Amino acid sequence: MALLKSYSCVKCGGVLNFDEGQEVFGCPFCGGEFAFTDFHRGDLIKQGKMALNRGNYLTAKDKYQAILRRNPRDFEALLGLILAECHLPSVGRVCRLEYLENARLKEAIQTTKNAKEALPEETEYFELLIRMFELADEYNRTRDDADEVTKAQNKHFRNMGYDIVTIEEKEKAFFDGYKTGLLYISLRILPIVALLLIAFGLAWVNLLIIAGIILLSIGLKQYYVISKKRAEKRLNREMAAQSFKDNSDIVKMKKIRDEYMNTYYKLKKIVPDPKAYEKPAPAVKNDAPEADPFIDIEKTVICNKCGGLLTLDKEKSLYECRSCGVAYGTSLFFGDPYEKIANALKDNDFAEADQRFSYMLMQDPHNFDALLGRVLLGGRWKKMGDIVLTEQAFTDVRMNNLKGRIADAVAHSTEEDRPFMENVSRLISLIFDYQKTSHAVDTFNEELEKISRLKKSGQNSKDVNDAHPENEPDYILWRREGLLRKTKIKTEFDELKDKILRENKELRSSGSEDKKWQY
Repeated sequence: MALLKSYSCVKCGGVLNFDEGQEVFGCPFCGGEFAFTDFHRGDLIKQGKMALNRGNYLTAKDKYQAILRRNPRDFEALLGLILAECHLPSVGRVCRLEYLENARLKEAIQTTKNAKEALPEETEYFELLIRMFELADEYNRTRDDADEVTKAQNKHFRNMGYDIVTIEEKEKAFFDGYKTGLLYISLRILPIVALLLIAFGLAWVNLLIIAGIILLSIGLKQYYVISKKRAEKRLNREMAAQSFKDNSDIVKMKKIRDEYMNTYYKLKKIVPDPKAYEKPAPAVKNDAPEADPFIDIEKTVICNKCGGLLTLDKEKSLYECRSCGVAYGTSLFFGDPYEKIANALKDNDFAEADQRFSYMLMQDPHNFDALLGRVLLGGRWKKMGDIVLTEQAFTDVRMNNLKGRIADAVAHSTEEDRPFMENVSRLISLIFDYQKTSHAVDTFNEELEKISRLKKSGQNSKDVNDAHPENEPDYILWRREGLLRKTKIKTEFDELKDKILRENKELRSSGSEDKKWQY
């Protein structure tokens, strides 16, 4: 059973009774309505921290942004949003550089700069945090660059080592052959030559021949020795140069680490008091009429399940469908849906973005952006330009889902938007036709390949025993027709896509309320 709490109305002092799961609270005395975050800031902070610890950073961002919409100066929410953007489970993780190895540092730097602008009183704290993120980014880049260079150099050194081994192997192979040849000449040819030279009175030539053989052996041996020494000397020189560079990188990384830790120690000494910024700053009085601080949640919402009209319950915490009994929390319809969709797509969370579009259609079944958005998300496309022809076939489930979505988009579009949706429907149909035709062409190619292997083998080998040579002319004809159809589909697809992109640009420039999203 939910815990009941009691709060006082800030307008008249009346007691507000509400359930912890409520989103909006009404005062029975003055009729005032208050936002969820006015009383449940602590719960949102707690939920945000739990989401961070679980690694659900998108949910954590939603919680902290809900607080910041009411109080942009809330320090704890600002810090939580920074951690969510950085993908860190807690602020304690910034104590070591290793914890930031896979962090989204560029996003964290930008979010921290925004926080500094929102809360200038804590500029020093946020500047130190920015500097830590910058140092972590520099450290990661230096380490990655050093790792890449080291990998390349190690491969180069291995190749040079192989060169030295190759020289040794060539030397051994050459002298093995040289010794065999020399032995053959010494036993078979030199005795005959020596006798002939002695017979002709040229015995001294024998000494020259022997001296020549000895000098040749020494020269060849020195050639390989010098080649090996040169290769070893080059290897040692390059390894020494790499070692010097590695030492330079190590020194640089140590310097970055030292500065990072010094910055962290400074940061720990000036942590602001979150309680000082829990409440919004008092508004500056002027002559302009005071804005209504309460939320208007009286919206027309259509049930996403049965199409019935949803009604707001008396506690104004739920939209209920009297037809099928389904209920939705009013918080689902708060905030800017386009911002939530953009954040979801930034994290490639297609399911979250698709859900947001569905909520938009519950309020306006003819919303152009939501209808088109659900079609694109069904194909895993973020914008119209992402739609391309591909031979990789969609799964049956994905194809049927996409067909259903485009049919709904055409059926629920206004008369003005329907021609555009019909063109999109035709464009997606061309993708399905292209994939089907590509599959048929691949099948014919496989059959022709089997027949080709059968002809080469001259017999029914095991892997081509299902080939049908008698159908070869038909396969060739069908493949040609398939290739021609693919070309025709591609031409029509490119022309239709260009037309849709032009029309989409014109629709976006019309300034219509349901055509804000930049597809």
